[in-house]
Order: sequence, then structure tokens, then C-alpha cells
Amino acid sequence: MSSYNELVTKRILNVLGMNSTSINLSDEQKSRLAIGHLLGRELPLLNFSNPMVPGGGLYSSASDMLKFISANIGLIKTKLDNAMQESHLIRHSTAMLIPNNIRVSGNNTNPEFYVGLGWFITTNLGNEIIWHNGAPGGGYNAFMAFSPTTDRGIVVLCSTDVSNVDISTLGLNQKGKLSSLIWNLLSQ
Repeated sequence: MSSYNELVTKRILNVLGMNSTSINLSDEQKSRLAIGHLLGRELPLLNFSNPMVPGGGLYSSASDMLKFISANIGLIKTKLDNAMQESHLIRHSTAMLIPNNIRVSGNNTNPEFYVGLGWFITTNLGNEIIWHNGAPGGGYNAFMAFSPTTDRGIVVLCSTDVSNVDISTLGLNQKGKLSSLIWNLLSQ
């Protein structure tokens, strides 16, 4: 039996060419890592214990995250295509509320919020935005989203804790400038 790290590296990261993504950072990767922050103070690098690694223990670069989004959109063809497309299928509804009880409204009328396999899906049943967020602790949080209709995606990485700047709330709360920019980018 392989370790979780070996399985993720062999079956996903190597296939997608995500060479700057790993669980255990090399000294070179540590030198490029943005320092996490909480309340304006730098935080030490977290070392996730083995049971916690699947819940947020991967470190990645913006370039590698764009490879991941591109593969999910279908712009990069790999042996993971079918599995990725299956993960985008709607599995159940959440009654239109996303985390933090923000009602998703977008530029579309009456969109609904659903869950796939590892993805959240906001749709008006004509235009989908598939997205995920992460806030593993250690002074970081992130948001990624893509539209399978327009073949556009976005990755936003923050080196501050979600309690300081919650990038997914900013990205999905339709009243803000950043949110409007993201929705317009993905929808048009």
C-alpha cells in the first residue's frame, strides 16, 4: 500500500504536471512559499499530521492551480478527464445557501447552489460556475472557480487567514467589485 502522498503525487500531480504542489515542502519550495498571516502577523509554517493532510495539507503554486483548473475545464487532456468530468456532476441541492449563509445571486436570475464531488456548483440551469474554496489554517485561504461553458477559470490565493480576508465570501458575495469582476470574467 502506498502512502497518501505517494498516491496523490503519482496519480494526480505527476499526470497534471503539477511539479510545485506537494505535501512535504523541499527547502527550495519553502524559500518560494508566501508567509501566512493572521491579524497582520506572520505565522509559522504548519506541519499537518497524517490524518489531517487530505483536508488541506497540500501546498501549491498559482501556476499549478491554473493547471488543475485547465484540466478540469478540459483544456489539458489527461487520463484524469473522465474522473474530473464526473466530479462536476450535481449530486444534491443545498437550498441556494453557500457557506456563511450568503445567498448566491450572480448576474443570472435565480441561480441555485448544488454540490458535486469536491466541487460546489452555482447554476441557473443554463450557465454553471463550478468552484471550491479552502482555508486550511496557517494564515492562508483560497478560491478557485471555472465555467465549463466559457472555458474560463480563476484562482485567487491569499496569504492571510480567512478571519482577516475571506476570499471565497468576497468572490461570491454579488455586491462587491471583486465578485462582479469574477462573475463577469467567468460568465461572458
